[in-house]
Amino acid sequence: MMISLLLKDCYQNYFLYLSMLKSPSLYQPSVNVIRYQCFVRYIKIGAFLHVMGLLGIALFFITLQLNRSFYKRIVFKFYSWNYIFVYLNKTILPIQPSPIISYLRVGRLLYISLILFIIESWIYGVQLIKSIRSESVFWTVFRTLFFLFSFVHIYLVIMDGWSRYQNYKRIKDQFFIHGFNKKISLIYIGSKCQRMAAETAAEELGIKDQVQQCYRDFGVKWYHYLPYFMVKEPLFLFKKKFWSRTFLEEYYKPKFDFRAIAKSQIVWFTANKCIKSMVK
Repeated sequence: MMISLLLKDCYQNYFLYLSMLKSPSLYQPSVNVIRYQCFVRYIKIGAFLHVMGLLGIALFFITLQLNRSFYKRIVFKFYSWNYIFVYLNKTILPIQPSPIISYLRVGRLLYISLILFIIESWIYGVQLIKSIRSESVFWTVFRTLFFLFSFVHIYLVIMDGWSRYQNYKRIKDQFFIHGFNKKISLIYIGSKCQRMAAETAAEELGIKDQVQQCYRDFGVKWYHYLPYFMVKEPLFLFKKKFWSRTFLEEYYKPKFDFRAIAKSQIVWFTANKCIKSMVK
């Protein structure tokens, strides 16, 4: 009996379904079904465009995240370089003099002796002319030797000053790159003029006291004007190293523009103050 009732219900439902297919007006779907069908049709029609839109949104958020990290790195570098320049402005790099002033300061003792040699050459030149006119062989030979000695030293002093200025530029770059270093300082310990070149470069970088203390630790006194190699090697005049290092030093091109760096420090220091005031 139960099976016959179930079959009867299935049969009636089947014919009801067929009648609904033949006359759609009898079947009225709900509002949610209609919305679902519209949504499915919308997706099917613009499937490619919708996929591209989703990819665009994903790329937008990825780029935004990358830009945030990029901007953070840029700001960090800006502030780090900013504080580096401020540190240099306060403790390391003082105001830099002009190259002419540095040139004269490096070889100040040499240029004092240059003036003395010029005066000496003029005096012996006048006396030599008198000796030639008086036809005195002894005084002529004597004053000729002294005149040649003083006259040749004019050019030697000029070349010595040129060579010491090349040492000054080189050691200044080395100190700026490596900071104070005893090995660098000891390269120029051999003579008073070389030590003055090193001390002048160190003074313009703010480390003069350390260089002078290093020389004092190695037994250098203020009155040590005679080069040490003259005592250790009495035949120094016959060695090529003496002439090349003392008078024929090659031109050295500086690696840094220290005056521009000193000016930029002031600009960065002012910018740092402005940024802090704006943040506050």
